[in-house]
Amino acid sequence: MGSGKSVARNKASMVLLDSNFDSCVKAILRGRNIYANIKRFLQFQITVNFSILVCILIGVFVMTESPFNAVMLIWINLVMDVLGALALATAAPLPSVIHEPAITEGTDILSKVVWRQIYGITIWNIIVMSIITIFGRSIFGLDY
Repeated sequence: MGSGKSVARNKASMVLLDSNFDSCVKAILRGRNIYANIKRFLQFQITVNFSILVCILIGVFVMTESPFNAVMLIWINLVMDVLGALALATAAPLPSVIHEPAITEGTDILSKVVWRQIYGITIWNIIVMSIITIFGRSIFGLDY
């Protein structure tokens, strides 16, 4: 039938190989750091994509053409994905992550505060990109 120890090990989502309490703390710290990095990555990607989408719509309605062509959008997407992935992979765990509450099944990945940050930063990006798109030639003294 097998021992209870092997059954527990096979059913566990995390198995520690030694009896050191510090290993438990480090495992929890790394797991919560991965969760925090995923939240940051999603916040960054959603903000950038909302900003680009609204700027394209504003450009289509104001200038009757998109300010970005297909190749530009591919490059923007590539750069944003690479930067986001680097941030996700290289962020070291903060000591404060261990004091956050445990994540349960019903917890939203992006809280209301994060959504407010996404909307605020998106509005700021849209304002700056719209000013540059619409008035950029006169601001920077470029010929028409």
